[in-house]
This record gives sequence, structure tokens and C-alpha cells, in this order.
Amino acid sequence: MPKKKLITTAMRNLKITSECSVLNIERDSIIIAIIVGKSVILFNKKNQSFFYFFYATEESPKRIYFRHLVEGRSNLFCSGGFIVSSDGKTDELHCPGDSVNIQDGGIAACLKYTYLQELLESCFYVSGQERIYDFMKEEFLIPLP
Repeated sequence: MPKKKLITTAMRNLKITSECSVLNIERDSIIIAIIVGKSVILFNKKNQSFFYFFYATEESPKRIYFRHLVEGRSNLFCSGGFIVSSDGKTDELHCPGDSVNIQDGGIAACLKYTYLQELLESCFYVSGQERIYDFMKEEFLIPLP
């Protein structure tokens, strides 16, 4: 039986070597899903925050999407290249400052990459929750398999 090829990816200080192309882990109510070489997804069950990081490719720069609930309203933030459909219309958010109101009373906005990182640092975790990822340094703070 032939050996499986190991898939390796690097994200700053993160280096994963795995026989699987997808890793799924849960820690302190945060679901971590890594599609090796393509994206990192974090979902915080405690506050319903959702973070999606796309690695840079030759065709596209690295991108971040972040969904944050405030009083039951979805606020969607991106660093560019996001399409929002609400109230029967479709809007594209490409540049920092692009924004639209969405159906449930929330907003969708495109932010400068570093501003979005700062927003994630301040909003993703709930008080007392273990920090597993540093959004400013773009690195995991916990060991991964």
C-alpha cells in the first residue's frame, strides 16, 4: 500500500503537516477548521462570531471575513471581494469604506485589513475565554496536530 503524501502549509508561525487536507478541532467552544493551504475558519459558539481567512494566491491577496452578532443583528466585515444580497438586491464590497445596510438591521462593510484585525482582536472572544489565535500576528496560540 503506497504511503499518503503529506500536505504542508505555513501561516506565519503556523506550520501544519498532515495526511489530511482538512483539520477540525474544537477548543473552549471555538471550532477550528483548517483547509490546508487554502483557509482557516474559526467559529465561536459562545457569541456566534465567525472568522474566515483566505490565504493569498497568485490571483488574489489574503482576505478576511468576519461575522459578529450584536443584539441579534448580523454585522459582516470583509477586507475586500465580498458580495452581499439583501432585500432583493446585490451589492459588492471591494474597497475600504464600501458598506450597505442589511435586512436584519445589521451592516456589511469593507474595512482596511489592519482595522479588521483590530476589530477581531477586540470582539471575537468573550470575557474569560481562552485565546487560541492572535489576529494581529496571524498565528495560533495553541499547538495544532
